[in-house]
Amino acid sequence: MDINEPTNEDVSNSIVKGLIGTIPVVGALATELFGLIVVPPLEKRRVEWMNEIASRLKNLEDKHLLTLESLKDNEQFIDTILQTTTYVLKTSEEEKILAFQNALLNTALPEAPEKTKSQIFLNQLDNFTVWHIRILQFLDSPRQWFIKRGMQVPDISMGIGVNVLRVLREAFPEIRSENTLIEIIIKDLANVGVVDGEDMRGMVSSPTSVLARRTTKFGQEFLDFITDKNN
Repeated sequence: MDINEPTNEDVSNSIVKGLIGTIPVVGALATELFGLIVVPPLEKRRVEWMNEIASRLKNLEDKHLLTLESLKDNEQFIDTILQTTTYVLKTSEEEKILAFQNALLNTALPEAPEKTKSQIFLNQLDNFTVWHIRILQFLDSPRQWFIKRGMQVPDISMGIGVNVLRVLREAFPEIRSENTLIEIIIKDLANVGVVDGEDMRGMVSSPTSVLARRTTKFGQEFLDFITDKNN
């Protein structure tokens, strides 16, 4: 059964319109436009999010990995569902939404990470773009990244221009020419401690090191937190 009652959308519309109506400089037309353009997709996102979470939680219960009854007393899970719901309503990116789903479900399991760390992970996920996540996943295991996707592992030999960024561009041809974008993302990942601070533009000591893992332990824990481990 759908966990959302049909009247929820009417309630949401009434609340939003009521709040906007209290602002003197916002007229009736602006209120109606906001209700027409913003509220319906926002409510749609919320309904889809909650239904998907309910379905996945039920699946975990069917696998005897948790009990739904126990979650009502799980303060960390309750905090996380409120936090992730707020974040999910702000994005239409399916990859980020799936990552938030995985994070929430992993919080419900017995081996959930420590509360403070999980909150930091969620904040970082909210700040990251989809490309931050993709590049971080790549840097965690470049060779396996190519193999998993059925792509040819680049034939790396020592020579001019051999560095990590060169291989990264091979992995993501759609941003190959976006040098500034790539460098900003790498810098962001290094600044929050999920990849090491080594200059990836520098020459490497051996071909093997080009495909070596670049994530830190913290970065590996972050990726584990946003990954579905029970599929």
